[in-house]
Amino acid sequence: MKRNAKSARKRALAALVVLAVAVSGCSGTGSTADRDATADSGTTAASSSAVAPDLQVPYGVGRVHRTFVDRSRPTPASAGHPKDPDRTIETTVLYPATGEPGDSVVDDASPARQGRPFPFVVLAHGLGGSEEHLTPLAVSWAAAGYVVALPRFPLTYATTPGGVDGADVQNQPGDVSFVIDEVLAESNGTGTTLAGLVDPEAIGLAGHSNGAITTLGAVANTCCREERIRAAIVLAGTPSPYADGTYDFGSIPPILFVHGVNDRAVSYDQTVQTYNRAATPKALLTLERADHGEWFLPENEAFEITVRATTDFLDGYLRGDRSAIGRLGSDGAPPVATMHFSPDDASETTVATAPVPETNRHASVSADTGLRDGQVVTVTWSGFLPNKTVNVLQCVGDGRGGTASCGLAEGHVLVPDPTGSGSVDLTVHTGAFANGTCDAQHPCTILVNDSGLLDEDAFVYFPVTFSP
Repeated sequence: MKRNAKSARKRALAALVVLAVAVSGCSGTGSTADRDATADSGTTAASSSAVAPDLQVPYGVGRVHRTFVDRSRPTPASAGHPKDPDRTIETTVLYPATGEPGDSVVDDASPARQGRPFPFVVLAHGLGGSEEHLTPLAVSWAAAGYVVALPRFPLTYATTPGGVDGADVQNQPGDVSFVIDEVLAESNGTGTTLAGLVDPEAIGLAGHSNGAITTLGAVANTCCREERIRAAIVLAGTPSPYADGTYDFGSIPPILFVHGVNDRAVSYDQTVQTYNRAATPKALLTLERADHGEWFLPENEAFEITVRATTDFLDGYLRGDRSAIGRLGSDGAPPVATMHFSPDDASETTVATAPVPETNRHASVSADTGLRDGQVVTVTWSGFLPNKTVNVLQCVGDGRGGTASCGLAEGHVLVPDPTGSGSVDLTVHTGAFANGTCDAQHPCTILVNDSGLLDEDAFVYFPVTFSP
């Protein structure tokens, strides 16, 4: 059966592929303040922090490990993991410490005391991501005077038993809120390393890829908005639907987007479109030669630029440092990176998306009726974007039921597509599948997507039926 992409509708599932294709880029193999009167000048300051505080930076960096157990929310069953009535979130916390600054992190180091608590940032990993991938950036923030928590989400961390489950991103904004609760509770107590260390009025959230989807859910979606977050950093990620809410980018905390133009996992243009929709103050750091994740490596040309821009953003909107906001607009470093900064509505400009070659997308499947469990179907495509990727998935129903409706592990994600045409063999499955069923009474869908793009024309859907 052949089909032209123009016959396909784009709906909730559109962002499914954004989530799915983040797998390799998130793995670390290379690779967010209610606006107050100060917003008119591009500043939203944490109420308990002084403007341009006198910090003794850089600090040494200490580290503690915590196991947070949320007994109010379950962990769904997934491959290799039965349903759990709780959610266990292993979390590493980095913090400013006494001692000599440097590249090393010291476990249980004596925390620095500056006469006031430090701002707090949660840094969320991607799908199949790891703490190690994010640690260099987190260490830089801790050395600059931030307490930084790196949670390991129960079903999307690199070492998740049986493989990651992208559908659990729906629960991750709740995980972020719980980590904030737990760290603040320890800071409010006595006798521990984190006691008295965290400013509850200066909380930020950042995330990479699937962690960026988590960040956007927590600051811009009615499902799970976390009002304590005063600044947000979105690192190579775009909005994905949440089952119980809608996005409202007109009412969000100050936000910084960072994205590489050459990202093959999550489209740079999608971030540009989200940036253009977002309320001010907002910033977009375009990494002109970067991909999805290599710029987290200290040796990458964009790493120090990213550290400088993100630190100035946090200093400006969590500490109320006006000089940092003044620097932010010039934190780009062409030709490596370009900064777009709109501190207020009067300065707002629209960023252009990257030119996209014309396409004439077609796809076909070798069989779509009377399929049997384990049958191999050949999926062929042409007219797709060259030098990008293709994603081929079996999904329950009409394929538009969101992330949980498709078999990410059973499908093909990030298939290299150098010429814009090609084919893959997909093994179809019957019985219980994803969050539903595929059998003679329950038709399903084969989904073909070009490059993780959300455009209507980037999707082709093939309804498939099964033998009794």
